[in-house]
Amino acid sequence: MKATDDLFLLVKALSSSEKRYFKLFSKRHVKEGEVNKYEILYDAYDALPDEGPYDELQLKKSLTDARVSKNFADEKKNLHEMIMKALRSYSAGTSIDTQISELLIDEELYRSKRLNTLRRKTLDRAIQMAERYEKYDILLTLLVKKSYMNLELSHDTLREQADNIGVEYERVLQKIQTISALRNVNDWLFIQVRMYMAAGLPQNFWAEADQKINDPTFKNYTIGLSYRADRLYYSSWSLYFQLRGDAVQAYEHQARLYELYEAYPHMREADPVMYLITINNLLSSLLSMGDYGHMKALLDKVEAIQPANEDEAGEAFQLLALYKMIYYHSTDQDEETIRMVPWIMDGMKRHHRKVNKAREIALLYNIAVAYMMLHKWSEAIDYTERVICDKSEARQDMKYGARLFQLIARYELEQIDLLTNQIRNTQRWIDSRSPLSDEYNSILKLLTTAVKQGYSYFKVLNGQIPDTVDNIKAYTVARIWFYARSRSQSMRTAAAQLRTAPV
Repeated sequence: MKATDDLFLLVKALSSSEKRYFKLFSKRHVKEGEVNKYEILYDAYDALPDEGPYDELQLKKSLTDARVSKNFADEKKNLHEMIMKALRSYSAGTSIDTQISELLIDEELYRSKRLNTLRRKTLDRAIQMAERYEKYDILLTLLVKKSYMNLELSHDTLREQADNIGVEYERVLQKIQTISALRNVNDWLFIQVRMYMAAGLPQNFWAEADQKINDPTFKNYTIGLSYRADRLYYSSWSLYFQLRGDAVQAYEHQARLYELYEAYPHMREADPVMYLITINNLLSSLLSMGDYGHMKALLDKVEAIQPANEDEAGEAFQLLALYKMIYYHSTDQDEETIRMVPWIMDGMKRHHRKVNKAREIALLYNIAVAYMMLHKWSEAIDYTERVICDKSEARQDMKYGARLFQLIARYELEQIDLLTNQIRNTQRWIDSRSPLSDEYNSILKLLTTAVKQGYSYFKVLNGQIPDTVDNIKAYTVARIWFYARSRSQSMRTAAAQLRTAPV
């Protein structure tokens, strides 16, 4: 049987403070004078290269203690269990879910010892917490527990209490059903945004979209049921208007979603990562509005946040890294992005378990854009190549863009033979997939013409821009480059002129 890397991944996922805690925690579970086999095996795993791949044979060879290597499978299992015990102890009380779980354990202990007053108080406290933080699934379980407790302990008012719990149970169940219906609409719209925003919407798309938003639960929803329900409702409308191309309405609903934290401040404290994600989405809406002043204010707010753990630190890092680059690009400060590159690359390494492939590609892509805007073509090729070589299905829109930008960079570096071959390969690559859009193909044709006609192509244009260039919307950097080349300007000068040109 092939060795799994589960334990390796667990060890490597621990933060520095969690590692220190584990060392102390494991010592408590070893008798004085005995060998700490947990620590021996843990140190062996910790010494392996962070990026893997996991090599179990090499790990076994590194073990010098025969008592560990002899019963290797059992010691692995024991270490895994000990790490999880340590993590549960380390994170006790740090989230609402763990606090409610701990109260459930307490309630069971009080029940077994017939400490009924404490049992009732503990269960009531768990119910209040689940209600406050909208943990409706577990709230149903808690109400059932309370019902059974009443059966055991109440006699005179049993029917009345059963009726009250039944009403409460039905109320919570209706909330869950409403939230589930809202989530179905939101999830469908989210997937459409990810799949089609750059590629163009398929036929009959709006018939299905309008059917979704005319779902009776969604259509008749009234704001104020709960934080989670309101959040899904605003999010759905924001996504819908993104697909419609209505940036103003998309922003307004995203802003209302952000404002929910004013009405439910405890939800920000309960889930700070979701709060950061909400800011991320609001920044995206502000970008589509061209509102850079409010973008800067929000980024300053994120920068002032002190992350409580690695998860929050990773979320804050990638939010700041991406939107600072976008902000700098939009305000002609691309050199500030270049100054950030060492910090970004280090952060991607430090938070590699938090930064997913889509966000990693977005960071590399925007670094490449900054180098292009400053005419640093070799560096632009380096970062576009990292995007192109990624084998995942994430951010196909940026992978298409990276291929275009690399062609432009090779043109600027006068790598004509390589460029000609790469244009051909890019066309084959596109033909093996569904074409992204007519716009993409038109850019590729313009580049092909420029290569065939040589450097006289832009001189002949004499500042007269082909209509197809003005129709470029998805890859504005390509449009900026055509303008800059045609007018013998820097890309930053061309970008500034395009921003101030009448629409």
